[in-house]
Amino acid sequence: MSNSPQIKHHGIAEDLRTKITEGKIRDRLPPQPELAKQYRVHSITMGKALKTLVEEGLLYRIPGQGTFVSDHHLTNTVAVVLSTLESPLHERIIAGAEEGASKNHNDLLVRAHKGDEKLEREIIIDLLENHKVDGFLIWPSRRDELSPAITILTEKRVPFVAIRYSPTFVSGAKFSYVVNDDNAGSFLAAKHLVNRGHREIGFLAPYAKPDTFASVVEDRRRNFNSALEELGLEPARQIIVDWMNNGWASGNGLSDFRSQLNGITGVFCFHDLLAANCIRSVERLGIRIPEDLSLIGYDDLDIAKYFDLTTVRQPMDQVGAKSVEALLAEIEGKRKNPKQVTVKPELVERGSVQPV
Repeated sequence: MSNSPQIKHHGIAEDLRTKITEGKIRDRLPPQPELAKQYRVHSITMGKALKTLVEEGLLYRIPGQGTFVSDHHLTNTVAVVLSTLESPLHERIIAGAEEGASKNHNDLLVRAHKGDEKLEREIIIDLLENHKVDGFLIWPSRRDELSPAITILTEKRVPFVAIRYSPTFVSGAKFSYVVNDDNAGSFLAAKHLVNRGHREIGFLAPYAKPDTFASVVEDRRRNFNSALEELGLEPARQIIVDWMNNGWASGNGLSDFRSQLNGITGVFCFHDLLAANCIRSVERLGIRIPEDLSLIGYDDLDIAKYFDLTTVRQPMDQVGAKSVEALLAEIEGKRKNPKQVTVKPELVERGSVQPV
């Protein structure tokens, strides 16, 4: 009797009901044939179990897309997992995400993994098991698809949207992302310098050990050089400074910087903090900004306004807002394919660039 189809499908329905209630099954269920194989029953028996849960309102079906857990089992809570909570750029992401979540009556939990893959894994598991969040906005610890967050959430079929720019993400990723278009930002900087008549151009980068940060620096340099090539110029000369270790403060550091300039009239700085440090320091060399040297920063932090710095603004508030929008659509089962968006940065013109 225990092996009768009726008993089997009721038992399967109860098992699925428990898993849904405990949050072990979220969003879309595996296809019916796959479930039938897991439970070692005929597809017809599996269909009866699913039909029972649909009739109870625990599940709903979308033709051609699959079977989904109903909305009323959602917690209306989403999580943002970043590398740090101390970055002005990440503050913009959080502000945009909070606005988008609030508008849709969702709560927002914010965590930071500090670039630690182990901590990232622990945070994801804690948010899933103890907070039952419906989905994630992820700034992965790695710039590839092997980040623990992406691996875990993909395996568990939990909705997520990546919000960290990486060439890997924008060239063949199978998941949703909303990122700043770093390539477009570098092109804006290159075009602005070229349009102002600069032909001897440099790229100012901080010294970085061969790690994730170094790869970010290299990506931006590569994007900038591609832009210059498209505009008919030679690649930028790279200027390396050990600014994190007070390289600017020493006489040798400044002398080295002067020698690296060697005829350069316009410089694209990796970020605003580096540009601001440069402006403060080159005065000791008698170099005037912008009369003798034009500078463009990147990020548009508050310090850029203080130093009257022309810069490229990363619209991370838009990244936060648009990623929440994409995530909620995924949670609600309104979209079959990944949502992949690159948000365009903008050039903010101030007084650090002068025509030559």
